[in-house]
Amino acid sequence: MRTGFVLDDAHWLVVQQGLPAGVVDTQWVSSDAREASEFVAVGGLDLVVAEASDTLLTQELVQVADQQGIMLAALITRPGAEQWADQRGVGHRLYQPEDLVALVTGQSPTPESGANGSPLPPDALPPDALSPNALAEASGPSRLGTLRVFWGPHGAPGVSTLCVSTASVLARQGLRVCVVDADARGGVISTALGVLDPIPGFLAAIRLAGKGELNQRHVERLVSRYLSPPTEFAILTGAPRALLPGEVPRDSLDALLALLRELFDVVLVDTGSDVPLRGEDRPSAGAEITAHLLQRADDIVAVCGVSPAGVARCARAMPELEAQASGTPVRVWLNGVDTSRRAAGDEAMLREALWRFAGLDDYASLPRDTPLCVDSERRALSPIDVNPQSGFAHALRHELAGFLEAFDSGHLDSGYPDSAHPTRPLETKPVGSRVNSGRPMPPVGAPDTPRRTTAQGHSAPAPTGFFSSRVARLRRRWLELTALR
Repeated sequence: MRTGFVLDDAHWLVVQQGLPAGVVDTQWVSSDAREASEFVAVGGLDLVVAEASDTLLTQELVQVADQQGIMLAALITRPGAEQWADQRGVGHRLYQPEDLVALVTGQSPTPESGANGSPLPPDALPPDALSPNALAEASGPSRLGTLRVFWGPHGAPGVSTLCVSTASVLARQGLRVCVVDADARGGVISTALGVLDPIPGFLAAIRLAGKGELNQRHVERLVSRYLSPPTEFAILTGAPRALLPGEVPRDSLDALLALLRELFDVVLVDTGSDVPLRGEDRPSAGAEITAHLLQRADDIVAVCGVSPAGVARCARAMPELEAQASGTPVRVWLNGVDTSRRAAGDEAMLREALWRFAGLDDYASLPRDTPLCVDSERRALSPIDVNPQSGFAHALRHELAGFLEAFDSGHLDSGYPDSAHPTRPLETKPVGSRVNSGRPMPPVGAPDTPRRTTAQGHSAPAPTGFFSSRVARLRRRWLELTALR
């Protein structure tokens, strides 16, 4: 196997001495990441071995290797190197020269074999090493999770806040929720919620999916956890910078979404504001990602800011949004409505503007609560967890009441066949943790965690004091009657 090495001289001597003669066809060795990227771009390689460090395993090197279709392996030489390999999305790990020999000769350890190639006993196999048929028999028939995409035009109408707030409402009802920060301009959800973000989970998962290596264990390692009892949900954190063209291939994104739909009841995606324009030859990277997410969604929430500029921007972008949605239901949330009596005339003008310029007469009105938002930012919590009894929380629960009823009754439509993939619970060992939580998060499957079973057969954590179905319906009806409009 034609191999290039990116490591310092000392480590190269160790690797060279441990390799049997004739096993690896060494093409070049470099201790400079930029020089190595140029060598990789030329092609002619089957494998690149790079030391997992910030100076040698660089983003540029990973991108060039992906473009050339060259396998990339990380050499683990120091503490913290595995975390760096995770951050770069490199799945192959080498600890000893024997690991490189096994990789080159095709005898690398797999879920079905031990480190020396010997088969493992059946009870030692990880859950995701089971066959699809075995998983289907174990978990029973079940539908896939629902994919909801949040979008809003330029001007910060509150897309991320509403995405996170929706996750809190659904998680408090016992659903397993995952928030995906797919904003191509750079992720902000982990920062806003005070979640430790050692790995940009979204990009790392996309890279693993592009190599065909993404599985349940990778998702468990890459997701961070938001925890503010009784609220708990997973976060696939966004990139710390703007995404580059071609960095999120469509096939990789589809593979990631399909796996998340298997593992979670609801997947909420916070996406960017850009959408492709009609007649545009080369849309931006953000526009391509957003368009693909809109096409894959089960339903779309379009967030409109309450201001003349916000309504105008939303009205102008709605035709392009609906064109990309391709028939997917779009629900408009008017965010920041002033519910005081003095603002009655203002809301009437906004209602008329939405009807005149966007053809909208049916939308949700979410009230403005500036002190709540300020407190939410200061405490790095979801607004729902800051004050579950606020007018904003009541209005959002009222808007989501129909979604929850449809989910409990099993009538939510999915864009994929019900039997296409089995659903299994996600037992998560978090990479990130809550900064402002006073105790570590117990595993989702911990014995002391109360649980309930959804209508789809999922095992999900039950919030404290979970209502019976009859009382829950009465409570939702009360919310409908008392919610601020």
